[in-house]
Amino acid sequence: MIHDSSLTISKDYVKQLFKEMIPLKKKFMCYGSIPVLIENEEIIELSKKAGCIYWALGFETITQKSLNDAGKNYKVKQYEDIVKKIKQNGMGVFGSFVFGFDHDTPDVFETTLQKVQSWGIDAAEFNILIPFPGTEIYNTFEKQGRILHKDWSKYDLQHTVFQPKHMTPEELYNGVRSISKRFYSVENVLKRELSAGVFNFSKFLYTIALNSGMRLFHQSGYGFRDKASLTYLFNTNIFRDVKERIHLGR
Repeated sequence: MIHDSSLTISKDYVKQLFKEMIPLKKKFMCYGSIPVLIENEEIIELSKKAGCIYWALGFETITQKSLNDAGKNYKVKQYEDIVKKIKQNGMGVFGSFVFGFDHDTPDVFETTLQKVQSWGIDAAEFNILIPFPGTEIYNTFEKQGRILHKDWSKYDLQHTVFQPKHMTPEELYNGVRSISKRFYSVENVLKRELSAGVFNFSKFLYTIALNSGMRLFHQSGYGFRDKASLTYLFNTNIFRDVKERIHLGR
């Protein structure tokens, strides 16, 4: 995996990078910026030629007001289009979502699950908003008296450390646990794995590994981020076997 969340900040750089990677015949997964990929389909096409199997994208939220508050310069209505473009080029989409924004209400979990499934996202992670010390949101919440505690070990994207605006801390925590378990139910995992298509063998193996690994984490009672996110998952036996099979990074 190309573990660089700023990979697509320079469009010229990433285009040149992918062009030079084509003769290497590697298989990889990488991070991307939604607004950059929406406006530059050439990057998606070049990534496929370079050997990309999956794009990891930060969708963050399905609520436009929350995106605006977070300073994101793209629209929720563009999500379906970018997922479609990536999948049309034979690659998968790993989406990241955050809950706990001030516009989130208890029904946001069900609505998000329905949207994610309708878009055909291949794998996803669901996290709790964390107001990290030193950030603007932390300072705002502290002034409002909404910081619940300062046990930094719980500032891990899987525990509620502040008072949400439209739900209880327990509703936020349980909502994230619920959507994670439902998205990674046996039935939904099998549907995504079968839809990956065995004719695209690399993507098929990655989809199995991502969904099986994520299901293991969510069903076993501890959060994905407790094990350092994708970094940990890529070092599990599941992914080591996949990397050997498709010669990832060799």
